[in-house]
Amino acid sequence: MTPSTTAQAQDLSPVENPEPTRAASDRVQSARAIDWMRVAWVLSLAWLLYLVAIPIGYMLFDSLTESGFTLVNFRDFLTDRRLLDATINSFVVAGGVAVLSVLLGAPLAFGAARTSMAGKGLVNATVIISLVSPDFLIAMAYIALAGPNAGYFNRIVRQGLQIGEGRGPLDIFSLWGLVFTAIPHGVAFVYLTLVPALRNVDPALEEAARVQGATASRTIRDITMPLMRPALLSGALLAFAGSLAMYGPPHMLRLNVLTISAREALVRLDFKSASVASIILIAMSLAALILYRISTQQAERFRTLGGKGFVQQDIDLGTGNRLLTALGIAYALIALLVPYGGMLMVSLMKTVGEGISAGNWTLANYAMVLEEPAIRKAASLSLLLAASSATLVVIMGLVVAYVIVRTRFHGRAVLDYLSILPLAVPGTALAIALAVVYLSWPLNWLGFYGSFGILMMAYLTRFVTFGVRTSQSTLI
Repeated sequence: MTPSTTAQAQDLSPVENPEPTRAASDRVQSARAIDWMRVAWVLSLAWLLYLVAIPIGYMLFDSLTESGFTLVNFRDFLTDRRLLDATINSFVVAGGVAVLSVLLGAPLAFGAARTSMAGKGLVNATVIISLVSPDFLIAMAYIALAGPNAGYFNRIVRQGLQIGEGRGPLDIFSLWGLVFTAIPHGVAFVYLTLVPALRNVDPALEEAARVQGATASRTIRDITMPLMRPALLSGALLAFAGSLAMYGPPHMLRLNVLTISAREALVRLDFKSASVASIILIAMSLAALILYRISTQQAERFRTLGGKGFVQQDIDLGTGNRLLTALGIAYALIALLVPYGGMLMVSLMKTVGEGISAGNWTLANYAMVLEEPAIRKAASLSLLLAASSATLVVIMGLVVAYVIVRTRFHGRAVLDYLSILPLAVPGTALAIALAVVYLSWPLNWLGFYGSFGILMMAYLTRFVTFGVRTSQSTLI
């Protein structure tokens, strides 16, 4: 056999094909990825069951039992006119806040993310401060400003119009007053879910529309906003559910909503009625979540895929930029400058009743607060709890959202429903449920009751919704 023949024979002899090897390697890597995703799914489910399902399950069990299984608690609820009125008021307020938050928050988010509107820093600061501030602070500030009798704004208007003593013209002690005080939080939810999504839209889609002759407004209407629908609905859902669970503002405004009814029942030690009211609130939030999932069940339609990076370019809306700037200033006035300016003014007064006068200003109120050891200790504990719980909420929220959006595991919808439930539970009812759960077997052996640990569990349970929803809208 000649050398050339030998070489040909060697060429024709069976050799190991590298393609099957690469395919097998890909399958192994894929299997490992699936395993990791399954681990993430199991951990997410276990975490949400522990944080959410256990306390809410306790409330559901309590509402359906007496000496045994019964629906008498719900029958009593449906025959109580005051509770029915509270349910209607809660739905009206939550629906009004959700709609107005979208109408205000969507343009602000679009202006901050995609246009050259002025005042973006002011809007961003207002959103963050509104979100981290307790909602009752806004209500307290507007009671001082728009109270029908002694509100400073009303008194100035009455003096200016020379209409003497009386009431009004504004009355913050109304359902629309409650909606007004809740709008800053609702707008913040919509804004924070929309801005990341708007910044992730590939501008090539909008450029293609403009090449075909579409105006800027039509491009926004037909291209940008349809892509934003999941994020927009997610923000509206947060605003709706958060408004349902408000307690501080309706309590201060003396309005009859379900959270107030639940609190009154707890004061009477009527845990059955409190649990029923909480379950009704949860049912409302679940109904909103079901509508959200129906609207975004084809999530792939809202994704944009591309292999190249891109840089967003600001859209010039001409007069629209100035209108967005004016809207941003109005939002900052309503949500930040006016209420916090009013609170600052009141905090510097010797006596609130004397109003704005030359001799009624002092810094003694701040000195008294700063010198109080209990207040300094409470502030340190609050900062520690906020930092640690926020870190855990962000990490676990991202994991849960990734499993919901980017996997096809059966039962991932359960994670979505569990993650929204805490937002619908009144804080007082949730605290009672957690106290009972951690005083009962088997969780009593953890020793959380009366410690830093139970506060951490309460914070994680309360705010898990924010971590999941904001991550979810961005991933979509």
